[in-house]
Amino acid sequence: MARRSHPSSPDELAITQEQTVLTVTGQKAGEDMDGYLHRGIADRSFQLADHVKLTGAGLLNGLLTIGLRHEIPEEMKPHRIEIAAKPETEPKQRETGKEVARGPVTAQSAHGAGP
Repeated sequence: MARRSHPSSPDELAITQEQTVLTVTGQKAGEDMDGYLHRGIADRSFQLADHVKLTGAGLLNGLLTIGLRHEIPEEMKPHRIEIAAKPETEPKQRETGKEVARGPVTAQSAHGAGP
């Protein structure tokens, strides 16, 4: 006869996170093998998305709850760039003696390719 046993103590569980892999390992400790065909270590791994952090874990009535938070680093978040209606300073003239074109900057004029 095989019986299913759930962890009853946080000491019987281990939770580890390595980069984007969360692993839960459980092992019953200190009990005899009466009625069990096999008793060993059980583990389960979960693939997490990038930038997911483990925030905590709890065990209540044999139910393990794991808290996760998706935290995007500030440098990866989109930023809004304000566009001024009128530039505060006039563009400087080039030292080559050529006149600087006044007016809007386009993708072509910014890269030096023009008509």
